[in-house]
Amino acid sequence: MDFSAVILAAGYSSRMGVPKWGLMFDDKLNFVEKISHEFAKTNCEQIVLVVNELSNSMIMDRGLNFPDKLRIVVNENPDLGKFYSLKKALKICNLEKPVCFTNVDNPFIDSQLIALLINESHTADYISPEYEGKGGHPVVISSTIVKAIRNSEENDINLKEFLSQFERKRIRVLDKKVSLNINTKLDYLKYFNQSV
Repeated sequence: MDFSAVILAAGYSSRMGVPKWGLMFDDKLNFVEKISHEFAKTNCEQIVLVVNELSNSMIMDRGLNFPDKLRIVVNENPDLGKFYSLKKALKICNLEKPVCFTNVDNPFIDSQLIALLINESHTADYISPEYEGKGGHPVVISSTIVKAIRNSEENDINLKEFLSQFERKRIRVLDKKVSLNINTKLDYLKYFNQSV
């Protein structure tokens, strides 16, 4: 099934001290490169990366290794949170197709997990992975939710609360990394064995 992919990376990364999208996942790719290439291995139509203005300038200067189908959208008001970032991205996504989105600080997603969730996208309004009762990322939202977010007149909404009004299905997985966020320098050191 065709779908659009969204990577949310517009936050200020204040707890980390450096932009989380630029943290190295391995010796070749940083977080945002790794996530975008996992999406590119699937049949997604496009990949939309949402960043703040400063990060956009930094990315342009670095010339990162992105798939051809990636487009960057700048969130000029990152304080409004994830809902607004997602809304900005959805403006250039296909209204009739599901959208798979993830946070840049959940770098462990892979193409197999994405495909698993997309294949279930017709069974509920939104789909997310679950490990031992805890939800994780990425999340797949149906065209119904895509339209609802795009048509919302409000911007400062809690995304989790907004999604709670729709039918959710969780897919149990065996990988605890689906629920991990890399938010602090200690998190990064713990899971990647290197300092920021």
